[in-house]
Amino acid sequence: MFKLTTGRGFLLFATCSAVLCGGCDNSSQEQSPDYQLPKAANTAPTPLPPDMVPAVAANKGESPVSVHFALKSPPKAGEPLDIEIALVPRNPLDALSASFEATDGLNVVSGASLAEQQNVAPQKAVSHRITLMPSGDGVFIVTAIAQVRTPEGTAANTFSFPVIVGGLPSAPAGTAAPAPPKPANP
Repeated sequence: MFKLTTGRGFLLFATCSAVLCGGCDNSSQEQSPDYQLPKAANTAPTPLPPDMVPAVAANKGESPVSVHFALKSPPKAGEPLDIEIALVPRNPLDALSASFEATDGLNVVSGASLAEQQNVAPQKAVSHRITLMPSGDGVFIVTAIAQVRTPEGTAANTFSFPVIVGGLPSAPAGTAAPAPPKPANP
Protein backbone atom coordinates (compact mmCIF):
# COMPACT_ATOMS: atom_id res chain seq x y z
CA MET A 1 0.00 0.00 0.00
CA PHE A 2 1.09 3.56 -0.65
CA LYS A 3 2.22 5.39 2.46
CA LEU A 4 2.56 9.12 2.96
CA THR A 5 5.08 8.65 5.73
CA THR A 6 8.23 9.51 3.77
CA GLY A 7 9.68 12.88 4.74
CA ARG A 8 8.96 14.75 1.53
CA GLY A 9 5.65 12.99 0.87
CA PHE A 10 4.38 13.79 4.33
CA LEU A 11 5.60 17.39 4.09
CA LEU A 12 3.79 17.93 0.78
CA PHE A 13 0.65 16.23 2.11
CA ALA A 14 0.71 18.41 5.24
CA THR A 15 1.23 21.54 3.13
CA CYS A 16 -1.67 20.65 0.81
CA SER A 17 -3.86 19.90 3.82
CA ALA A 18 -3.01 23.23 5.45
CA VAL A 19 -3.85 25.08 2.25
CA LEU A 20 -7.17 23.26 2.00
CA CYS A 21 -7.97 24.02 5.65
CA GLY A 22 -7.63 27.70 4.92
CA GLY A 23 -10.25 27.48 2.16
CA CYS A 24 -13.39 29.50 2.23
CA ASP A 25 -16.13 28.54 4.63
CA ASN A 26 -19.24 27.94 2.57
CA SER A 27 -21.13 26.01 5.22
CA SER A 28 -23.73 28.76 5.63
CA GLN A 29 -24.63 28.39 1.95
CA GLU A 30 -24.86 24.61 2.09
CA GLN A 31 -26.84 24.05 5.29
CA SER A 32 -30.46 24.90 5.75
CA PRO A 33 -30.99 27.73 8.27
CA ASP A 34 -32.73 25.49 10.79
CA TYR A 35 -30.04 22.79 10.76
CA GLN A 36 -28.35 22.15 14.09
CA LEU A 37 -25.77 19.48 14.69
CA PRO A 38 -27.16 17.04 17.28
CA LYS A 39 -25.08 15.93 20.24
CA ALA A 40 -22.66 13.10 19.44
CA ALA A 41 -24.08 9.63 19.91
CA ASN A 42 -22.57 7.29 22.50
CA THR A 43 -21.91 4.48 20.06
CA ALA A 44 -18.62 2.63 19.71
CA PRO A 45 -17.00 3.76 16.46
CA THR A 46 -16.22 1.34 13.65
CA PRO A 47 -12.46 0.94 13.60
CA LEU A 48 -11.03 2.19 10.32
CA PRO A 49 -8.10 0.47 8.61
CA PRO A 50 -4.78 1.99 9.76
CA ASP A 51 -3.97 3.29 6.26
CA MET A 52 -7.08 5.52 6.19
CA VAL A 53 -6.37 9.25 6.40
CA PRO A 54 -9.00 11.91 7.19
CA ALA A 55 -9.92 14.28 4.38
CA VAL A 56 -9.87 18.01 5.13
CA ALA A 57 -13.27 19.59 5.79
CA ALA A 58 -13.92 22.93 4.09
CA ASN A 59 -16.24 24.18 6.83
CA LYS A 60 -14.81 25.36 10.12
CA GLY A 61 -17.42 23.80 12.44
CA GLU A 62 -17.99 20.19 13.29
CA SER A 63 -19.47 18.24 10.38
CA PRO A 64 -22.17 15.62 10.89
CA VAL A 65 -19.97 13.17 8.96
CA SER A 66 -16.23 12.64 8.50
CA VAL A 67 -14.57 11.39 5.31
CA HIS A 68 -11.47 9.19 5.25
CA PHE A 69 -9.49 7.80 2.31
CA ALA A 70 -6.73 5.30 1.46
CA LEU A 71 -4.82 4.99 -1.78
CA LYS A 72 -4.56 1.33 -2.77
CA SER A 73 -1.36 1.78 -4.83
CA PRO A 74 1.15 4.50 -5.72
CA PRO A 75 -0.45 6.87 -8.23
CA LYS A 76 1.04 6.66 -11.76
CA ALA A 77 0.08 8.68 -14.83
CA GLY A 78 -2.08 6.71 -17.27
CA GLU A 79 -2.87 3.93 -14.77
CA PRO A 80 -6.17 3.52 -12.89
CA LEU A 81 -5.95 4.36 -9.19
CA ASP A 82 -8.39 2.85 -6.70
CA ILE A 83 -9.16 4.84 -3.57
CA GLU A 84 -11.11 3.42 -0.65
CA ILE A 85 -13.45 5.95 0.98
CA ALA A 86 -15.11 5.72 4.40
CA LEU A 87 -17.86 8.14 5.43
CA VAL A 88 -18.45 8.02 9.18
CA PRO A 89 -21.58 9.73 10.59
CA ARG A 90 -21.21 11.23 14.05
CA ASN A 91 -24.94 10.71 14.81
CA PRO A 92 -27.87 8.75 13.39
CA LEU A 93 -28.78 9.98 9.90
CA ASP A 94 -32.04 9.61 8.01
CA ALA A 95 -30.02 9.63 4.78
CA LEU A 96 -26.44 9.95 3.53
CA SER A 97 -25.18 10.34 -0.02
CA ALA A 98 -21.99 11.69 -1.58
CA SER A 99 -20.46 12.81 -4.83
CA PHE A 100 -16.81 12.93 -5.85
CA GLU A 101 -15.00 15.27 -8.25
CA ALA A 102 -11.36 15.82 -9.19
CA THR A 103 -9.30 18.69 -10.57
CA ASP A 104 -8.20 18.81 -14.21
CA GLY A 105 -5.70 16.06 -15.00
CA LEU A 106 -7.43 13.54 -12.76
CA ASN A 107 -10.61 11.92 -14.06
CA VAL A 108 -13.13 10.03 -11.92
CA VAL A 109 -13.58 6.80 -13.92
CA SER A 110 -16.01 5.08 -11.54
CA GLY A 111 -17.65 5.73 -8.19
CA ALA A 112 -18.43 9.41 -8.83
CA SER A 113 -21.44 9.11 -6.53
CA LEU A 114 -22.51 7.15 -3.50
CA ALA A 115 -26.20 6.31 -3.77
CA GLU A 116 -28.36 7.54 -0.91
CA GLN A 117 -28.11 5.31 2.15
CA GLN A 118 -31.16 5.27 4.45
CA ASN A 119 -31.17 5.11 8.28
CA VAL A 120 -27.40 5.27 8.72
CA ALA A 121 -26.14 4.24 12.16
CA PRO A 122 -23.79 6.58 14.03
CA GLN A 123 -20.06 5.84 14.12
CA LYS A 124 -20.46 3.04 11.53
CA ALA A 125 -18.37 3.57 8.39
CA VAL A 126 -20.12 3.59 5.03
CA SER A 127 -17.62 2.22 2.52
CA HIS A 128 -17.22 3.39 -1.06
CA ARG A 129 -14.58 3.06 -3.76
CA ILE A 130 -13.63 5.50 -6.47
CA THR A 131 -11.32 4.85 -9.40
CA LEU A 132 -9.31 7.73 -10.80
CA MET A 133 -7.26 8.04 -13.99
CA PRO A 134 -4.37 10.52 -13.75
CA SER A 135 -3.45 11.98 -17.15
CA GLY A 136 -0.02 13.20 -16.00
CA ASP A 137 2.24 13.89 -13.06
CA GLY A 138 1.35 16.54 -10.49
CA VAL A 139 -0.56 17.33 -7.34
CA PHE A 140 -4.32 17.00 -7.79
CA ILE A 141 -7.27 17.53 -5.48
CA VAL A 142 -10.24 15.20 -5.01
CA THR A 143 -13.37 16.80 -3.57
CA ALA A 144 -16.08 14.85 -1.74
CA ILE A 145 -19.46 16.43 -1.09
CA ALA A 146 -21.39 14.55 1.60
CA GLN A 147 -25.13 15.26 1.84
CA VAL A 148 -26.89 14.31 5.08
CA ARG A 149 -30.50 14.44 6.19
CA THR A 150 -31.61 14.31 9.83
CA PRO A 151 -34.89 15.21 11.57
CA GLU A 152 -33.28 18.60 12.33
CA GLY A 153 -32.61 19.43 8.65
CA THR A 154 -30.23 18.84 5.78
CA ALA A 155 -26.58 19.69 5.24
CA ALA A 156 -23.94 19.35 2.54
CA ASN A 157 -20.33 19.32 3.66
CA THR A 158 -17.30 19.53 1.39
CA PHE A 159 -14.06 17.62 2.00
CA SER A 160 -10.84 17.51 -0.01
CA PHE A 161 -7.68 15.45 -0.20
CA PRO A 162 -4.56 15.56 -2.39
CA VAL A 163 -3.39 12.91 -4.82
CA ILE A 164 0.28 13.19 -5.76
CA VAL A 165 1.02 11.51 -9.09
CA GLY A 166 4.60 10.78 -10.14
CA GLY A 167 6.21 11.41 -6.79
CA LEU A 168 8.00 14.50 -5.65
CA PRO A 169 10.77 16.18 -7.61
CA SER A 170 14.18 14.96 -6.55
CA ALA A 171 17.09 17.20 -5.72
CA PRO A 172 19.25 18.15 -8.72
CA ALA A 173 22.21 15.87 -9.37
CA GLY A 174 25.30 16.79 -7.38
CA THR A 175 23.43 18.46 -4.53
CA ALA A 176 23.52 16.97 -1.10
CA ALA A 177 20.67 16.93 1.35
CA PRO A 178 21.11 19.48 4.15
CA ALA A 179 22.80 18.16 7.26
CA PRO A 180 20.56 17.67 10.29
CA PRO A 181 20.89 20.39 12.93
CA LYS A 182 23.42 19.79 15.68
CA PRO A 183 22.01 19.39 19.18
CA ALA A 184 22.50 22.39 21.44
CA ASN A 185 24.84 21.96 24.38
CA PRO A 186 23.27 22.93 27.70
